[in-house]
Amino acid sequence: GISRGVTLVTAHTQDDSSLNWQALAQGGTTLVVYMGVAKLAEIRESLLAGGMTGEMPVAMIENASLPWQRECRSTLNAMQRDAVAFELKSPAILVIGAVAALSNELLNQTLVEHPQLQAS
Repeated sequence: GISRGVTLVTAHTQDDSSLNWQALAQGGTTLVVYMGVAKLAEIRESLLAGGMTGEMPVAMIENASLPWQRECRSTLNAMQRDAVAFELKSPAILVIGAVAALSNELLNQTLVEHPQLQAS
């Protein structure tokens, strides 16, 4: 498989405690970060320092699941620069891992045919 699991974390904590980014960088799972737009630089630096490759695919998804959802594809190295150019705004989630590179392919696939929804 592409990923052996998913880890969900928030970039903001009530007591301002920090996450163990090294463990997250080396965990081998897809990492989904909520509320991370304001901390892109910190997230990037922490994951790189923890040993994650800078070429790791990243998907930044603004307004996820809403009709006006927007997505920006990048890498860990370039995500901060690309987010600025894309004008990424909160609310957004970051999907960090190999699956982030595949999601465009998956979005373009028809998983189930619904003949009743097709024009006649």
